Amino acid sequence: MPTLKDIAAQTGYHVTTVSRVLTDKGDRVISPAARERILAVAQDLDYQPHFLARSLRRRRTFLIGVAGSLFGSETRAMQMRSLVGPFEKHGYGLLFQDSYNLFAAEKRAVRELVTKGVEGLILQSYAGEAELAEMLPANIPCLLLVERPVKAAPCVVMDYAAGAALAVRRLAEMGHRRIAWLRIGRVTGAQRYEGYCRAMEALGLRDDALAPEMTGERGFVRQYVIERADFFRSVTAILAPGDRWAGEAVGGLRCIGLRVPEDVSVVGYDDSEFAFAADPPLASIRHPHEEVGQTATAMMLALIEGRRPGHAVLAPQFVERASAGPCRRA
Repeated sequence: MPTLKDIAAQTGYHVTTVSRVLTDKGDRVISPAARERILAVAQDLDYQPHFLARSLRRRRTFLIGVAGSLFGSETRAMQMRSLVGPFEKHGYGLLFQDSYNLFAAEKRAVRELVTKGVEGLILQSYAGEAELAEMLPANIPCLLLVERPVKAAPCVVMDYAAGAALAVRRLAEMGHRRIAWLRIGRVTGAQRYEGYCRAMEALGLRDDALAPEMTGERGFVRQYVIERADFFRSVTAILAPGDRWAGEAVGGLRCIGLRVPEDVSVVGYDDSEFAFAADPPLASIRHPHEEVGQTATAMMLALIEGRRPGHAVLAPQFVERASAGPCRRA
């Protein structure tokens, strides 16, 4: 691994000069030409600062703790991955703890991260206000990744209810009136279902019969569509809380002789790899997951500097693809 001495040897500058440039302290003292030369050699050698040495020198850990769901949800995993690059660019490392979407596990994860001396804490949480007040440490900057803003800490908000409402409005613009929702139990996609109901109500299209509750093993949506063929022949569009379920619905519709989108339009959610793999490719709701990391990094750095940013709400987007089109029947 290259060191400051290696860079000094190649550039001809003293180690102290090299250190000042690489720690961004040499703007007024060191010439632009020297700075440019040192940075170029450091890049050529793929120099990386020694994390422990820097921490001891500055009496800081440069660590951010992240507690959230690391497995089982592509959406949540994308949020976690998006944090890595932006924080690394600012010299911070991340420590991850899996919360398993359980309050008790969230509490344990927070305690574990605090004991490791993190300078900030990011929590992907579904806990309530009272639970968050009990869980969040008072002496460490905290940031929440949530579906709706809460008072406990600054939030990066992925408004899933707004995404579902956007899908309903777009389908209504295409002429659809009987828009079904694939309600997967009472917990999965609860915020999305709320957005669907709100939008259908606002358009005068609300009918609870259009959102039957479904439960079952993996792949059960396809079978459910087949078993409820008469119901699905009566609707002109289907919204799903996730792309995988939307893809299963497409398969079920084919089994009962319905074409997508000629007979029934289908819209997924999350704009995941399932959306591209489906036939036809799925229209879907996309949230800017790549912006989560950039936004969270900027907000956390502000918190570490003693400033308190306001909530950031990241807007969803309707992604047009072949599975959704104009309504062609009454």
